[in-house]
Amino acid sequence: ETPRAPPGPPRRPIVAGNWKLNPATLVEASDLAKLLASNIGGQEGEMPEMVVFPPFPFLHPTIKDLEGSGIKVGAQDVSLREAGAFTGEVAAGMLASLG
Repeated sequence: ETPRAPPGPPRRPIVAGNWKLNPATLVEASDLAKLLASNIGGQEGEMPEMVVFPPFPFLHPTIKDLEGSGIKVGAQDVSLREAGAFTGEVAAGMLASLG
């Protein structure tokens, strides 16, 4: 049997971009975010939902650069732990506090 979509309005498509280990610097990340905001930001009704996943050091600046654009920002990775001595790990609560 073919699965059917749940009843209700059609879901808006999502286009997401994981930046992996790119760009190399905060300046490049900011330039990229501002370019995205100026070219595709503010067109929510006409475009798919847009989400970018920058490297962790660039999360907060990217959130600020994309503020008001309609482009969402996500994290590439999150720990299962909320606290403790886990070098390099990032807790979900830490990410939520970024906005």
